[in-house]
Amino acid sequence: MGGSVRAFVRNHRAGTPWQRAATDSAGNGALMRIASVLPPYVRSPSPDLWAEAAVNTMLPHNCPAAIGASVAWVALLWDLLHMRAVPDANWWLSRFVEVCRRVEGDAPMSPRGGAYRARREPLASFTEHVVTE
Repeated sequence: MGGSVRAFVRNHRAGTPWQRAATDSAGNGALMRIASVLPPYVRSPSPDLWAEAAVNTMLPHNCPAAIGASVAWVALLWDLLHMRAVPDANWWLSRFVEVCRRVEGDAPMSPRGGAYRARREPLASFTEHVVTE
């Protein structure tokens, strides 16, 4: 259990309703768990897949960047399941950024450290610029 889930549990145990117990965290925990929302939709496609990915992320990681990344990852997996050929090399970044941008909006974030620490922009823009570099 990562820090965001621990904080969620601590907040909920302290009396915060579960709908508001999440922290504003862009940790990677949600992304590690998100593929598990996909299987129920394989035989019954539905736009609810994106909503489920968003809610599953939002509970412990109520952060636009985390939610955008999770929904974008689910979209990538969904698209790949239905492709008959390997996508073009540019597709990966383009599709991730397209979906992430639609979900996260223009909420800025900053990396926690490293060479890009001073950047402050939405995750989709950051990803597009840094990966392209």
